[in-house]
Amino acid sequence: MFNTTITLQVIDNMARDVIIGFDTMIKWKAIINVDEQIVAIKANNQSHRIEFTNNSQPNCSAGPPHSINFTSVIQPQINDLLTKYNSIIPKDNDKPSTTAIVEFNIDTGDAPPAYSAPRIYHPEIQKKFDDKMEKLVDLGIVDKVLFSEWGSNITAVPKSNGDIRPCGNYVTLNAITKTIKYPFIHLHHALQSLGTSTIFSKIDLASGYYAIKIKAEDREKTALVTPNGTYVFNYMPFGLKNAPAVLQSIMDRVLGPLKNVTAIAYLDDIIIHSKSPSQHIRDVEQVLSRLKAANLSISEEKCAFGLKSVEFLGFIVSDKGISANPEKIAPILALSAPSNLKEVERFLGVCGVYQRFISNFQVVAEPLRLLKKKDTPFVWTEEQQNSFETLKKKLAELPTLIQPDFNKPFELHCDAATSSGIGVVLCQRDEEGHVYPLAFSSRSLSKFEQKYSVRELEALSIVWGIKKHRVYLEAGHFTVFTDHSSLQWLLSTNQDKQPRLWRWCLFLQAYDFQVKYVPGPTNFVADLLSRDPLPNIAVITLNPWSDDGWWTTEQVKVFALAKIIQSLQDGTLTVKSFYLKNKIPFKKVKYANKVRHFKVVPDHMVTTVISHYYASQFAGHGGSNKTLKAIQNSRLYFTNMDQRVTEITRSYLVCQRIKGNKNKQFPLSSTSGDYPFQKVALDYFGPLPTSNSNKSYILVIIDTFTRYVEIYAMASTNSMELAKTFYNGFILRHGVPEICFQDNAATFASEFNRQLASFAGIELQFSPPHVASSNGLVERYMKTLRNMLLIYCNQETIKTTWDTQLRLLRFVYNNMYHVQIKTSPFELVHGRKACTPLYLTEEEQRLTYPSEYRNTDTPQLYFAKELSKQLKTTFDIVFEQMNKYEEAC
Repeated sequence: MFNTTITLQVIDNMARDVIIGFDTMIKWKAIINVDEQIVAIKANNQSHRIEFTNNSQPNCSAGPPHSINFTSVIQPQINDLLTKYNSIIPKDNDKPSTTAIVEFNIDTGDAPPAYSAPRIYHPEIQKKFDDKMEKLVDLGIVDKVLFSEWGSNITAVPKSNGDIRPCGNYVTLNAITKTIKYPFIHLHHALQSLGTSTIFSKIDLASGYYAIKIKAEDREKTALVTPNGTYVFNYMPFGLKNAPAVLQSIMDRVLGPLKNVTAIAYLDDIIIHSKSPSQHIRDVEQVLSRLKAANLSISEEKCAFGLKSVEFLGFIVSDKGISANPEKIAPILALSAPSNLKEVERFLGVCGVYQRFISNFQVVAEPLRLLKKKDTPFVWTEEQQNSFETLKKKLAELPTLIQPDFNKPFELHCDAATSSGIGVVLCQRDEEGHVYPLAFSSRSLSKFEQKYSVRELEALSIVWGIKKHRVYLEAGHFTVFTDHSSLQWLLSTNQDKQPRLWRWCLFLQAYDFQVKYVPGPTNFVADLLSRDPLPNIAVITLNPWSDDGWWTTEQVKVFALAKIIQSLQDGTLTVKSFYLKNKIPFKKVKYANKVRHFKVVPDHMVTTVISHYYASQFAGHGGSNKTLKAIQNSRLYFTNMDQRVTEITRSYLVCQRIKGNKNKQFPLSSTSGDYPFQKVALDYFGPLPTSNSNKSYILVIIDTFTRYVEIYAMASTNSMELAKTFYNGFILRHGVPEICFQDNAATFASEFNRQLASFAGIELQFSPPHVASSNGLVERYMKTLRNMLLIYCNQETIKTTWDTQLRLLRFVYNNMYHVQIKTSPFELVHGRKACTPLYLTEEEQRLTYPSEYRNTDTPQLYFAKELSKQLKTTFDIVFEQMNKYEEAC
């Protein structure tokens, strides 16, 4: 017997009372003896033996492994249902059940038999084929025959578990088979029919295709020829032309009135969705009952019940809405730039699946689409590269689209039309009035539409947007938001109009809607639809406590502190770390290896002080660590500083939502510079909504030694603008760097920039393709810049003037404390802290630079020498910190 303490997570519905993790087993130096069912551990210098126990009850004896996902509310009822319908859950060696709803026929008309010679495979793969086919023979799914006039060779379809599924290569047979027409449910209609459900279950049929018999006269047509024999199917195999249509028709017939109401079937997958746990139990039983009546069995390994989210048709569906499956997006993000038209078409095809999630998809993709025009040579220019990279960036940041609620009004937000395309966003509001997107839609303009006036383009976007989302808008009242007064002009009856405009006018009269005019600078639907406003962020706040009189007044308000002050004045209280100065209590604190004198903050002002250093204009919402450092640098003290700063900064919920998960880390580049501005890293941030000054991108330049950043608003990413900005904005301010580290974008790799670098004597270095972590400093700053933009530029008045805030964002970031370099970039570059409203006095400057240099004949020279000494010491510390951080990464 021994006593110890470990940290455990409490989890409902576990099959065992306690599960010990691998880290604890290592800590205990555990040795597991499986034969004797004993774990030997060593603790407190003594050996102990723990016996296995088998008295725990299974979580769900009749249920699938996914039972761990059951909510505690419905788990018992689900277990009862699975027991009740146990007959449709086959055992491992059971033959799949067969439905009598329909028999599958293969109508080849008068076509002669199609035959293909057997294909030769590697002996190992052939052995797998033979084993699989013999197992199917044992189950009665196929028969082995001596010969057949019909024959297709066999091929392998990989399964998700690494196994293979033998499948007939029925290309020749399918070519002569008459097509069965059946309406499959539309992808997005299927997803949106899930409505506002909050609980989901997923049922997968056990060998769904094999549940359907083939008509006797057509079985020979399914013959598979292999080097070891010929097999014909008695049940419908995968790969036949009309098999999906027949299976879908059977599933729709089985669900009957439940179809698209409480359940959706796509081939052999069924999603059951409900708005409450009690209703969900009834819905699940109805589906199981109908499956049993149709004699269809389910695969217990692939079923899951009572889920908060579920994957369906490549998307993730939850009570929050519809989102893309990251596993499906990752391969697209890893694609390199297309090298031929076929690759362009493939890329646009996979991106098109997600176009409802992407604002102005067709407009962004237009340069790529132009390559598909007839007689157009394949020339990959900077314009196509920008389009390709922008689409991938948008795919990496896809929003969650809410499910439509037909009990709430819809809104149609019309994006500003451009010369190349139009776009709209279908939205709804939650109970608090926040706007959330249901779908983004866009299209490019024809060559005739490109000649329309701005007024006509805006009207076109409204008319087209209503047509596009007719199914949501035709039966109720909705609101159109536009930044142009075109619609009032279009609907007026006393205006002379062209025939096209009269057609639009007549079309719109059939709908019940109102128009709200939103001025351009405030119509920022595309990127900030679901952002909560942060009031008064852009107002410069000066701290009131820079005046000693304020301190005296506020501190005497606190009775306990007033008594301490009086006792210090009277001399009746003597505490070495506390003293009075100008009637203000100070505390001596060891900080930065020196004894500092910190003012004591009254307890009732702690929240105000923390909020000032976290959320004021010059603070930048930098997090708890940076906020604490800013307070300490201002020589302020209060009890439990770490804990209280963390609690207050975490209470800013909007910041938590904007900043999101911080688990992703970009390791530092291993080739940082040796001194300031020796090596810089470059990249683009964007595209952003076009500002009033026609800017859409931000050029980011970071000094890899000091972490000092420069950011410039850019109209485009072309190489000429890059060169001008880099020369005028950076080189003429900081000098010529030795090395520029960039990614492989066409802009950076252009011949013009190579010539500029050669002329200036700059060595260009490029990151490996698709390795974001190789430029970790820039990638990490991009995330910080995004957060700062959303925080500082979220008010209605500045949503299209984000570029006017860049100087402030640069100043704030460069003055933030950086844990890697143990100081701020500004101080590392300039040798001093910047004077801002955040800091109370010049005490920090006086501590840094002795007053003696002012009394010398050449104070500037004295200052330079002292600065040189201090910077040398600081640089040594920075080198040490960067080495430690890189080793840790």
